[in-house]
Amino acid sequence: PYDITQAGFTGASVNTVTKSGTNQFRGTAYAFYRNEDLTGKKVKGNKILAPDLNQFQGGFAFGGPIIKNKLFFFVNAELEDRTDQGSNFVAARPGLSGSNVSRVTAEDLESVSTALRNRFQYETGVYEGYTHNTDNVKGLVKLDWNISSKHSLAFTYNFLDASKDKPAQPSAIGRRGPDYTTLQFYNSGYTINNKLNNFALELKSNISSTYANKFRAVYTTFRDTRDPFSVPFPVININKDGVRYIVAGHEPFSIHNKLNQDAFQVTDNFNIFLNKHTLTLGGSFEQFKFENSFNLDAYGGTFGPGHASVQEFVNLVNSGDFDDEVGFSRN
Repeated sequence: PYDITQAGFTGASVNTVTKSGTNQFRGTAYAFYRNEDLTGKKVKGNKILAPDLNQFQGGFAFGGPIIKNKLFFFVNAELEDRTDQGSNFVAARPGLSGSNVSRVTAEDLESVSTALRNRFQYETGVYEGYTHNTDNVKGLVKLDWNISSKHSLAFTYNFLDASKDKPAQPSAIGRRGPDYTTLQFYNSGYTINNKLNNFALELKSNISSTYANKFRAVYTTFRDTRDPFSVPFPVININKDGVRYIVAGHEPFSIHNKLNQDAFQVTDNFNIFLNKHTLTLGGSFEQFKFENSFNLDAYGGTFGPGHASVQEFVNLVNSGDFDDEVGFSRN
């Protein structure tokens, strides 16, 4: 861009204008709901499986004067609560058929789960029929103050508190499902959490028809973390016919995985309006700090060919030869 005040971005810069309060109290409220019964079940005449779904979204906005013609407020909040079926695939059983039936048998899954429970009191969780939640709450508060005929001050605060349940990463470091070839247990998944807080202060000064100034300060915090469903435990990959078959244990990318970010920016632009030209003088300061933690394979088992078969893995557990690996992850 040719405007010297626009910088520090790649691709596109988006300017967002937030509503403000007025001399009248005004508000609005809304709600939206749907489930699998409101989802199409045919594509070009072919029936498809509509997975379980429950979604509610609702919010409100309200604004008005604190002091007429002088001080105004505006608030907005929204929440969303959504539940999706975690996997459309089910384990194979005698007499069961369909496009959503995996090659992985319920007998093999129960065998792995039982062996881990009996030996280590470790719960794998279920392998079908589970749901994942997506929740978020977001809001905004804005104050506008007409200090004088020449100066106005605006303060804006907005936040996001969101979480989303996810299965184990489906393709990184080999296939992990859930699909026709590979199934995973529920406790191999995780929740990803995103928390954002943003504070902005803007002072506009129309000094005269020739001079104007805009001062802006913004402070933003981001907190991204993960909550694994599993207690500390090795990553377990079991094959069949040389192809990944069953995934159990801890999710490999969610061991104390977090990203904390803090951004602070101060900008001041002083404009001089001449007959045919506008001169802009100013400065901008930006500070960015982050803290990142990522512990891939901290509990072991992520890399390597995996266990050759279900029976080989169950024998390994029952013989006690898997004890050291489990003990390492728990210590």
